[in-house]
Amino acid sequence: MSALDTLASERSASERVVERVPDLRGRGSARSEASTLQTAERDTGPLAGAGGGTDDGVELGRFFEHSTAVLSGFGRRRWCPRRRCSNDLSSTIRPFRTLVKTRRVTIVDWSRHRAVLFDLDGVITPTAAVHEHAWAELFAPWDFTAEDYLTYVDGKPRYDGVRSFLGARDVSLPEGSPDDPPGDDTICAMGNRKNEVFNAILVRDGVTPYPGTMRVLDHLDGLGLAQAIVSSSKNARPVLRAAGLGNRFDHVVDGVTAVDEGLAGKPDPAMFTRGAALLGVDPAETVVVEDASSGVAAGAAGGFGFVLGVDRGGNRDALAAAGADEVVDDLAETLVESAR
Repeated sequence: MSALDTLASERSASERVVERVPDLRGRGSARSEASTLQTAERDTGPLAGAGGGTDDGVELGRFFEHSTAVLSGFGRRRWCPRRRCSNDLSSTIRPFRTLVKTRRVTIVDWSRHRAVLFDLDGVITPTAAVHEHAWAELFAPWDFTAEDYLTYVDGKPRYDGVRSFLGARDVSLPEGSPDDPPGDDTICAMGNRKNEVFNAILVRDGVTPYPGTMRVLDHLDGLGLAQAIVSSSKNARPVLRAAGLGNRFDHVVDGVTAVDEGLAGKPDPAMFTRGAALLGVDPAETVVVEDASSGVAAGAAGGFGFVLGVDRGGNRDALAAAGADEVVDDLAETLVESAR
């Protein structure tokens, strides 16, 4: 067969495809395809500039003519309506499919939920660094590291943190009493000494909330979502006052609450469950925001609707492994739309 015969045969095949398009008019699937095509043409897909008509048959005709030309190897410009074609199928069809599937979304659709439970240190305020400094001073004789902080004490009640770290170093101390003076001879005494160091740093340096977190809090206020603090720290209320947020939250479930009400600490979900109950919402309707893997694990175990991890430095993989639905570096990222 000559080249001219081949060309005529392939052109005829292309025209037969186009001639079938009017038969599709009026069918739901055809209207869906045409609508998708028109949306793509308004953006910057491979068919951009191919025309803005509203007739389904005409739009589908243009689409099939364009696609058939590419599939048949006719990459010449005269075969493509107002658009250069490429013989490379991947450069034409694949971007079109990607464009159709792409939508603009945010990491968290806050409006789909009724309430948000925030951890405090490392989520609302940068006091996680103050806690880490205090723990490092307390455990200096055992070469305490940043990895030790994340693994053994971050997000846990104070005495649980002491017990966990010393156990990892095969150090055994009597439990003692919460009334023990700050010291080194019991678990409680060491925990109380850590608290003393923390408060001294807080008074000396003060604390300022994360700007990105404040933007999210304002956004949630606008949506009318209930909010509460759920923190293992017994210093949650003093920290909130130091940050100028003493009256921002109606409910605070903290280390003091846990002792008074006999609530298990994170990674047990009891404190978060209590926070949801105080707000009058079901856990499934509630977002948990945490920077500690123990807190993320608590949110995941409690059946909460969405668990958001906040990675303030090198903890992303651990947060994801603990059950975070998404992990961000800063809460402000949840207000930015992205392509998905």
